[in-house]
Amino acid sequence: MTDDWNSAYTFVSGSEDICVGGQRLSIIFAPGHTDGHLALLHNSTRSLIVGDHCVGQGSAFLDLYSGASMADYFKTTYKFMELSPHALIPMHGRCFSIERFNRSLGSFAAELDKFEAKSSL
Repeated sequence: MTDDWNSAYTFVSGSEDICVGGQRLSIIFAPGHTDGHLALLHNSTRSLIVGDHCVGQGSAFLDLYSGASMADYFKTTYKFMELSPHALIPMHGRCFSIERFNRSLGSFAAELDKFEAKSSL
């Protein structure tokens, strides 16, 4: 497998596969934390590098000055669920299992309902 990565910039939109260090990664468009946030799915292990979308402990921060959107954040959260990764790798804190992420989904859904109710006022 040949690396796609080189010293030049590679522009991505969030639907490509790339090869880095002989490993295939799928780029996932993941807005919410910021408007251009991306995640990477390591295909052979089904590990999802979620960046700042999730943190290993505590709450993620939405950067309103960089286009953060609560609605997009929740859509991305559900997109991650549909990918069925084996593990999530945040940029801060420890890696965690999809089972732990699934357990949190109920509170995510409740927060989304509150947000949508406030938005419709």
